[in-house]
Amino acid sequence: MRRGWAAVLLVVLLLAATPPPARAHPAGNPNYVNRLLDTLSTPDLRPGDSGPFLMRVTNAYPWNMSGITLRFEIYRYREIDVTLEVGAGWTGGPSFVDEFGIDHGLRIEPLVLGPDRDGVLEPGDEENVTVTVVTSPETRHGGFLNQGAYFVRALLDFTLWDGTPPNRTVMMSRGYFTNAQLVDATLNATAVCAPTVYCEGSINLTALGRVQTVVPGLDHLDGILPETTFSVREEMPVWPFLAVAGVMVAAFVFAVLFHVEENPGKYPRLARWWMSVKGKARGVRRPRSK
Repeated sequence: MRRGWAAVLLVVLLLAATPPPARAHPAGNPNYVNRLLDTLSTPDLRPGDSGPFLMRVTNAYPWNMSGITLRFEIYRYREIDVTLEVGAGWTGGPSFVDEFGIDHGLRIEPLVLGPDRDGVLEPGDEENVTVTVVTSPETRHGGFLNQGAYFVRALLDFTLWDGTPPNRTVMMSRGYFTNAQLVDATLNATAVCAPTVYCEGSINLTALGRVQTVVPGLDHLDGILPETTFSVREEMPVWPFLAVAGVMVAAFVFAVLFHVEENPGKYPRLARWWMSVKGKARGVRRPRSK
């Protein structure tokens, strides 16, 4: 009996002495990631117009965020039956312009400085980030009934001060990866995430971190960020609406007048006026030839 207890004690000591398998930081928990970026407003523009692109950055963690790099990049244009990659060689806009009027082209990294302007977001802190989307008359766009949408991908790189040493945390949206890379990083229903691999849900974030080419030497991602879009299209001209409104008003007026003609006793003055108008109209008609 004593030997059995001794064996159990030996196993417990060995387990306590064995370090746990390496795992990525829990910063990628969807409860945190889904609240980091929130789209407040994206513009719906005509070619040549400009409008605000407004996002909110929130520190959803119980730890401080510092050294924050936030990046927005236009990478795809889409209509109903057209999909084009936006990048090198794309001309005519649209482009991002910062608060100082500097044109950054397709990619911008607005500052996130925090309430105290020290580059730190404490737990629960929020900061609204506004940039301007500028187009030109030559900007590719949709038509009256076909919206042209530009897709914007996001990158968030920051230090999470949860202890010593601080944890560098990098997140990207799906626009930084090809469809094949996303498929390769998706676990099937029976797959089990290895102890040395970082997974969230069915996504292997270690695989995505190693295939990305934006942040050199990155071992894994800490989360997948949401993406957003804005539209550029020609607006429907006003005259069709005015024409339809005019037809509706004319139909209403003639319906009232024909009702008056059928019931002259109810509206005698209006009936006399309408009959006089009809008489004058008949008087200017040419007599029919026999």
